[in-house]
Amino acid sequence: MTRSVVAGIEGSVASPAADSWAAEEAGRRGGELVVFQAGVFGAAGLLAEMSAETGLVVLRSHGRGEVRDAVNGSVALRVAATARCPVVVWGDPAHDGPVAVGVGNSDGGERAPAFAFEAAASRGAVLEAVHVSRGGMRRERSVREQVTGWAGKRPGVPVRVHLVQARSDERALAGISSGAQLIVVGGRGPVAGGRLGTMGDWLLGHADCPVAVVR
Repeated sequence: MTRSVVAGIEGSVASPAADSWAAEEAGRRGGELVVFQAGVFGAAGLLAEMSAETGLVVLRSHGRGEVRDAVNGSVALRVAATARCPVVVWGDPAHDGPVAVGVGNSDGGERAPAFAFEAAASRGAVLEAVHVSRGGMRRERSVREQVTGWAGKRPGVPVRVHLVQARSDERALAGISSGAQLIVVGGRGPVAGGRLGTMGDWLLGHADCPVAVVR
């Protein structure tokens, strides 16, 4: 059951592209696709319960504006903050580009990079490790060594390290999202009000491609 993908939708308008993406992801995993109407009462709690027995939850929100406007009460946001499996929030179409993951400053330990490497491998994509440089050359060298260690476990995945100067990790990742097919971020779990924290909240409202939250 852990290979299955649960696809839900907020709102009443179907999204064939998002449906297709979720179905393809289930196919890559060799699991079934379960469709769920996320607009029903108590959907966030039901999806959080379902996440204990599934491999991935995919939630569709129709465009960045909708996610941004509904960020406080969004089912997608609450599920991403409480689910026991990775959650992908689809706000804008995926592109033919790298799978990008924040490294060095984000939460989630090795779970987010592991998910990102798996996603890149299954898509034949480049893995782009994005680090916002704040700690000087020593920190940057440590990040490169860390990424090299992860890459050694997945020798078939092309990897590039992207060191950037930005106001925050979330802005750096949002900045490259227009050319990425998936952004992967880690998370410690919910904070007050079932939120993800600054990075997750902001990215779900501003990224130009699907965002995977791996807790």
